[in-house]
Amino acid sequence: MKYKHYFLSLFAVVPAIAFSEINIYVSPSGNDSVGNGTEVSQPLKTLTRAAQEVRSLLPSAKENINVVLEDGVYRLSSPLVFTAADSGNDSVKVTYKARNKGKANISGGIEVKGWVDVNGDGIWEAPVPAGAESRQLFVNGKLATRARSTDGKGWSRDGGDGYYSAPPYVASLSNIQDVEIIVQFKWKQYRGKIDSINGNRVKMNQTFWDLATIGPFGIVEDYARHVSWIENAKELLDEENEWYLDSANGKLYYKPESNVNIHSATIILPVSESLISLDGASNLNFDGITFSDTTWNQPSGDTGYISIQSGSLLIDSDYKTIEDGFEALTEMPGGINSVNSSNILFSNNTFTRIGSTGIYFGSGSKENVIFNNTFDEISGSAIVLGDMQDHHASPSRLTKNNLIDNNTIRNIGLDYLDTAAIKFTYTDKTVVVNNTIENVGYTGISMGWGWTRYDVEPTSFPKDFANKGYNSPTVVKNNIVFRNKISKFAIRLGDAGGVYNLGASPKGRIVENLIFDTQPPKEGSSWINSVYLDNGSRGLQVDRNGGYQVSDDDPRNHGIHYNPGRTNIGNIYNTIGSNTLFDGGKGSADDMPDYLMAAGADPLITSPRTIKEIEALLPPELVDVPDAEMPKNGMLVGYEASATSNSNNATNIIDGNVQTYWAAGYQVNTGEIIIDTENKDNLFTGFVIAFGEVIDGKEVYHRHGRSFTIESSDDRENWTVLVDHSKTASSKRAIFANYIDPTNARYLKITAQKKSGSDNLGILRFKAYGSKGLSQSNG
Repeated sequence: MKYKHYFLSLFAVVPAIAFSEINIYVSPSGNDSVGNGTEVSQPLKTLTRAAQEVRSLLPSAKENINVVLEDGVYRLSSPLVFTAADSGNDSVKVTYKARNKGKANISGGIEVKGWVDVNGDGIWEAPVPAGAESRQLFVNGKLATRARSTDGKGWSRDGGDGYYSAPPYVASLSNIQDVEIIVQFKWKQYRGKIDSINGNRVKMNQTFWDLATIGPFGIVEDYARHVSWIENAKELLDEENEWYLDSANGKLYYKPESNVNIHSATIILPVSESLISLDGASNLNFDGITFSDTTWNQPSGDTGYISIQSGSLLIDSDYKTIEDGFEALTEMPGGINSVNSSNILFSNNTFTRIGSTGIYFGSGSKENVIFNNTFDEISGSAIVLGDMQDHHASPSRLTKNNLIDNNTIRNIGLDYLDTAAIKFTYTDKTVVVNNTIENVGYTGISMGWGWTRYDVEPTSFPKDFANKGYNSPTVVKNNIVFRNKISKFAIRLGDAGGVYNLGASPKGRIVENLIFDTQPPKEGSSWINSVYLDNGSRGLQVDRNGGYQVSDDDPRNHGIHYNPGRTNIGNIYNTIGSNTLFDGGKGSADDMPDYLMAAGADPLITSPRTIKEIEALLPPELVDVPDAEMPKNGMLVGYEASATSNSNNATNIIDGNVQTYWAAGYQVNTGEIIIDTENKDNLFTGFVIAFGEVIDGKEVYHRHGRSFTIESSDDRENWTVLVDHSKTASSKRAIFANYIDPTNARYLKITAQKKSGSDNLGILRFKAYGSKGLSQSNG
């Protein structure tokens, strides 16, 4: 096997250093059956074959390996998968790069040709593979409109269990079970399928409806009673630039705009849902490539599209409340998806015509860099980091030290209007710097999650069973949002921010961001803010940001807004520095300091930076307020517990460690746990108990067939029942918040029973609220 080596010399005041690389060439006109791709005159044809060659070289490689993509389109029917076997190391980098920036296109779409106007009515049709599914069509690089009604006139709620009265034309639609209703309200968008129609009475898909009704802020609320529009029926194809896909019969219909020549237009139907999957990969670079033409078909299924906020999806209807349903929330996937991967670099690429999120880095993502890319024409978010179930992640699942630097992001949330341009949830030291963001349906940069549900000290929704009962802080800390330029956000939905935060974010910094030019949205609530610190925001430093012409609505909807909700978060939890902010509709660029006018993507930044280099550019930290740190323990942490079954593990439910739990034992269906708090004057006001176990470092909840009681005692002999869930087994609920009349006690006893289910009887955690050593008589 022969490899071509390229030697470069570096001349400086130090001796010259020579190094070599291995190049593997790929071209759409290449041949996978001839050679190994190392000769530029004999390139391979597919990226799959090139990846096989890289994999064979890596075990003995001492040189960097480049896969050089010649100009052209590389169409994928399934994603390229990269694992540890495809990875470089500290001394060997593997790079997939375009020979000419932007000219090599990895596409998940098919080009549609052979158009005919059968009926002479301006609606053209063309053949596509039978069974092809897609929710997008791109014409000359722009998203076309799925056939839809103009609005939701004539629709009204008819009964409480998924029924609507529909306008007369709906009964004539030929594919009623493929038709979707779209409901937009406040900051949310729901999409769900119709099940049937009888006369003018429509019955919604039951799975969708069960999810959509989970509240608060569900589809059954008064403000969500309307229908915004319906889509996906051939009979609705009546406007220019609309399309309809008859998947079963392999036909695509399109009504072109008057200035589009359908025979010369480039019309792409995306059929792949992702392009690249990274799982356990490391030391891989992707440079100068255009990634395009993906779809995402999950919303076409029974679950529809039920977004709690910013593309965070309810997908499991087997929960009773939204608070329990949070345990099944998942992120919208991406055109690029990565888990457990590190030292991945995406640089100088273009992401366009993506039917979901552009890049999604999930659990276990560390030391990755997204640098100097362009994101345009994206149905969801451009970039998402973190997993909403990683609030107390084990070290292996932690998303940490990732950098989003110097990207240009525009035209975001084209289909899923509630998505943010950049979103990161439960992460440690995500750094978002020098990005330019414009034209976004909802929020510019969204950070954090949870509304304090997972924090030690809940401050939002304290008595609606939202409390998850954790005794240790979430993993969120050290996140930085710095020198970004954000404009024209909240175009369609409100209650949004240029930079928006949820939950505790110790040592988080929002600094020197320029936010401007946003008006009230077309749908949803107003409340448009430059920097929006929503429920539970705590531990943040907000300094030297500027905002002008952010909403011409109520003057409260500007600047740094604290959501009052049920508990006014206020300055006590955050440190606010010197910000230049104007009431809605006021101010201009002339009012902004010079350092703010330099925010956003900078063409002079031409190579990736390190987090340490960016931290050196930050202004001095502000002085923390005393209450910026989150409390770390609940009342029971540090005490001992015993159990009638598997007693040696009983303390696991009160140790504050989410990686431990108590289990009664194999085929043991009942157990008693007694906790000695060592002081009869401890005052208890409530408890949280969570049933489940830990599997592969992740909490897994038991939602069915559990009953329990909680009792108190001063002498361990005479017991008083405080909470009684003994008569009815749990259904669709794993976490129970129980508020009681204030009670003094030394001992607590949990009696738990498994009444059904194949899983073990286990308790993940038990948390008590109240005051230590405080009797009712003295306070």
